[in-house]
Amino acid sequence: MSEIKATNGYLNLTGKIIGLNNKQIKEYPRSKEIQFGIQTKKDNIVYVKATGFKKNDDDTILVEYTDENKKRQTEKAQYGDRFFLEDGRNIVGTKVKKTVDGQVESFVDVDAVDEIKNSFKDGDVVNISLKADVNTYFKSLQFDVTKIFASSKEVNFEDENFEEENHGRLWLSFVKAEDDVLTGVVFNKKLENIVLNFNLDTNYITAKDFEFEQGRLIQVEYEFGRTPIYEEVEVEEKEEDKGGFKPKGKYASEKTNSGKKYQQVTGYIDRLVCTGVSDAKDDVYDLTPYLEAKNSDEDIPF
Repeated sequence: MSEIKATNGYLNLTGKIIGLNNKQIKEYPRSKEIQFGIQTKKDNIVYVKATGFKKNDDDTILVEYTDENKKRQTEKAQYGDRFFLEDGRNIVGTKVKKTVDGQVESFVDVDAVDEIKNSFKDGDVVNISLKADVNTYFKSLQFDVTKIFASSKEVNFEDENFEEENHGRLWLSFVKAEDDVLTGVVFNKKLENIVLNFNLDTNYITAKDFEFEQGRLIQVEYEFGRTPIYEEVEVEEKEEDKGGFKPKGKYASEKTNSGKKYQQVTGYIDRLVCTGVSDAKDDVYDLTPYLEAKNSDEDIPF
């Protein structure tokens, strides 16, 4: 059996930004981040995050350039010198194109958080590339921005000919494929893991195409979506909150004798769809400890 290593993946989307206007950058002692959504079709939103570690002027960053043999090279530079790089040298970081006709700029990840917040707004159409990583709290994938480019594409979700642009690749350790569902295990750099289930798009691939032993490392093609779950909640209305205006709309609050009712997002349903297998390695991982741990969690009666 091979030594277990972190698996990796990406997701590329085209869609409209939502939920950025009213979001503030979150600051932590060592990092900052901002989260927002990309609407890729009428009933699908992918939530993404731009994040980076804070830097001092003498901290090291990476710079890339092309040498005389036309090979890509990297070298170290100081964060404080990022605005004074030699011609032909660019920061290794998050790539941003703020306008359709603008230039692609590369920023240190922590600086890109501010650039994204200041340069984009809700409703903007963007092409966005994301790094897929393991989120053990939500038992799902999380997506970090690596590129965000303003797009000239017209996005009309009501157009009957509209085609969603939502495609990624992900390395995973194969568990099984049956009943049109692919099951695999993915690991992060800490070797924490989650088990993922993909519905198979049988127009392109079926369970019979997965002739792999358990634990084999394979790369799958996939699409991702997240649909919010709304539940009705009721809260007691304070005396000073009472007024004569009656809200309107699909999710407007409804006044009751004791307060008001409204729809609240209580969770999400992830949509993982496998559309193919693009690669496979000789590595085979022993998944027994991880699958046993999952099964024991499911046996807990609460």
